[in-house]
Amino acid sequence: MEMKQILQNVTQISQRKFAQEVSNYYKSCLSTEAPATVDYLKWLETHEHDLQWPISISQGSQRYYPSQQYDWIRMLAILRKYGLNDVIIHESAVPKDTNPNILILELGSPQDLGNHKMNTLRYDVITGTIRFLMPEREYRTLWSDVQDLDNKLLELKTKYESDEQILFATVSGLSDQPWLLQYISVLLDNDNLDPTMEVVVTNIAYLRAVVDFLQTYEARFVCEYLQMKFLSYLNYKQFKNEYRDCVASTRLLFPLPTQWLFDQNHPELETEIDVVSRMFTKLKQTFLKVLNRNVYNLDQSMMKFFRAKLRTLQLRVGYLSSHSLEELYRSLSLNPEDYYGNRLRIYNFNFQATHHHLNQRLRRNALEFLPLEQYDTANSLLPYILPRQRAVLVPLAILQHPFYRPELPSAYIYSSVGYLMGRQIMYEFTIADIDVSAYGQVFSYVLDMLVENWDFRVDYEHIAQNHRGETEEVDSAINGLRLAYQAFKEDQYDANLLKSFFLNFAQMYCGTVDASYHRPSQSTINRKIVNFAVNHIGDFSRAFGCERGPVHGILFWHKNDN
Repeated sequence: MEMKQILQNVTQISQRKFAQEVSNYYKSCLSTEAPATVDYLKWLETHEHDLQWPISISQGSQRYYPSQQYDWIRMLAILRKYGLNDVIIHESAVPKDTNPNILILELGSPQDLGNHKMNTLRYDVITGTIRFLMPEREYRTLWSDVQDLDNKLLELKTKYESDEQILFATVSGLSDQPWLLQYISVLLDNDNLDPTMEVVVTNIAYLRAVVDFLQTYEARFVCEYLQMKFLSYLNYKQFKNEYRDCVASTRLLFPLPTQWLFDQNHPELETEIDVVSRMFTKLKQTFLKVLNRNVYNLDQSMMKFFRAKLRTLQLRVGYLSSHSLEELYRSLSLNPEDYYGNRLRIYNFNFQATHHHLNQRLRRNALEFLPLEQYDTANSLLPYILPRQRAVLVPLAILQHPFYRPELPSAYIYSSVGYLMGRQIMYEFTIADIDVSAYGQVFSYVLDMLVENWDFRVDYEHIAQNHRGETEEVDSAINGLRLAYQAFKEDQYDANLLKSFFLNFAQMYCGTVDASYHRPSQSTINRKIVNFAVNHIGDFSRAFGCERGPVHGILFWHKNDN
C-alpha cells in the first residue's frame, strides 16, 4: 500500500529524470486494462526492422511470409536484447577473471534449462495467442514438433554438461565458429567487430554440437520455436503473480529507483545503519576466529588467501545515490501511453546497461555490476553479495518489520538481518566463489589445490552427493546460521531467548510473506534449509529437547562448534 502511494506521488518526491521514467511506466500500466501478449510481438516487429515472425501475428493472414529468408541466429540475438536468455545458448556480460572492473562477453550452454520457469514452454499461453492465427489441426502439429525440439535440446545440454572446458578467446579466435560471430554482431549492433575483443566460452563442445544439431531443421521451424519461447517468456514477465499488479510490475522493472524512492520516504532508517555495520563487523570477526582454527589443516598460503578475502569484503547499506541512478538511466525514455513499448524498452535497457560497456574499465561500485536482468534478486529486500566487487549490499528497506525493529532484543536481530548478512559472507566460502580473491580476481587453481586436501575433498564430495543443484544455497544457509548464532553468543547472548532465535530464523522461510520479495528461494528448498541448518547447531536440540539427527555434507568451516 505504501509503495502505491509513493508511485502516485513520484514527482513530489523527486524531480530527477529517472523518477519521471518510473512515473511514466506506472501511468502506462494503469492505462492499459487488458494487456495482450500478441501486442508485444506487434511492437517488436514494428521497431526491429530485421525481425519478422514466422507465425504471422495478423489474424486471418497466411502463416508464413513467403519471401522471408528466416535466420534463427539473427532472431535469437534480437530476442536476447529484449531479455530472452538460456534458450539454445546462455549469454551474459561478466567481470573478467583477471580484472573484475572490466565486463566481457560470456557464451555457453543454457543455465537451469530444466527448471527455468521463465523459459518453460506454456501450452495455455501459446495456445491463447496462436490458436487464432492458424487452423487448430495445424497448430497441434506445430506444438508437438516444438515440444519435441525443446526436449531434444534439453537432452543435448545434459549430454555435454560435464564438459568443463573454458575457452578464453578473442573475436578473431572464433573464426571457426562463424555462427557465433554472427550472433555477437547482431547482439552488439556491430557489423565490424573489434578482432581483439575478448570473449569467454564456457562449453565450446555444446555450442559446436547445438549448431550442428539445429542445422538438421529448417530455419523457419527453429524461428517458430523461438517465437513460442518468447511468448512464454513474456507471459512469465507479465503475469508472474497471476494477475496484473502495476505496483509490483513497477518494482520488478525498476528495482533500484523504487528502492531509492522508498529510502527517501523513510529517512529514519538511516539512523540504523551504524547498528547493521557493527553487526557485520562482528560477523566478520567471528568468522575470522573460525578460519584461524584451520579445521582442514590448510597450508599458510591458502589461509592467507582466505583471511585476505574476508578482510576486503565490504558492507554497503542503502547503496543507491540519486546521482548514480541519474547517470545509469539517462538514456531511458518512456511514454506514459505506451505500456507494451515501455516494457520492452526496459528489458532492452537492462541488457544494454551492461553490454554497452564491454571491455571498458568501470568503477568498482558502478551500478552496471548489479544484477539488473535478475529481476528477483535486484528487487528483493534481502541482502545479496557481489563477490567480484567485494561487497555485500543491504537495502535500507530491510530495516523494518518483519526483519528488524530497533527495540527488539539482539536474538531477533541476529537471527534475521544478522543471519541474512552472515549467509552472504559464507557464500564467499562455498564452491561457487571460493576461488575469488581479496581483490575480485578468479584463481581457478584454488579449488584444485583444496580438493587435494583429504578432509576438504570428503566434505566436497558429500556436497555434490547430497545437495546437487542446491549446493551454494544450502551450504551458505547452514554456515550462515551457524555464524550468526556464534556472533550472537559472543555479543549479547541471552539464554532465555534461545528458542526465539531459532523460531525467528525459521519464520522467514516458513511464514506467509510474499515469496517474490522476501523469501530467498522456493518452499521446497525453504524446508530443507531450515531443517538442515538447525540440525547443525547442537544448542537447537538442547533448547527444544529433541534428538539431533545426522549432519549432511557441507563445507564444515564451523566443525566442532556445538
